[in-house]
Amino acid sequence: MSLDLMIAERISPLIPSKSRRRLSKANKYIFFDISERNASAQLLSQEGFRRDEWIQRFKEWTGLSLIRYLRSRNLQGNLYYWRDHNGPKLDWVVERENRWITLEVKYTENPQPKHIRHLKLFLNENKDRASQGYPVYLGKKPRKITKNITAVP
Repeated sequence: MSLDLMIAERISPLIPSKSRRRLSKANKYIFFDISERNASAQLLSQEGFRRDEWIQRFKEWTGLSLIRYLRSRNLQGNLYYWRDHNGPKLDWVVERENRWITLEVKYTENPQPKHIRHLKLFLNENKDRASQGYPVYLGKKPRKITKNITAVP
């Protein structure tokens, strides 16, 4: 008898076949529930959370929300991340129907042009499969940043 214990989600790296970049090939793991992550790290209250911890939790929560959205609606799709060893990265890339939807999570209420550099780079290099980028931020309403990049709350 097999028993699956869903304690973590495995996120594979996206490695486009045309890419000439040296990309990360290691899987990324996130706890299936942010509260489980906090409990395992013995962080059961909000007191003492550093900004970088909030940023990490916000990114993980966004990834988990994407996974659950795909599953709850029985949508065929996969969640990836993309990271170049030289610095450029995207937090999440959803592959669906042979297209890529790119998301960069920013823990800010006011997205700036510097926040979309990697989205623009990825979109320019992968025009055949990715046409839209979405910085996810702490705002209240969507904000059009460029023709193909819209910040979403």
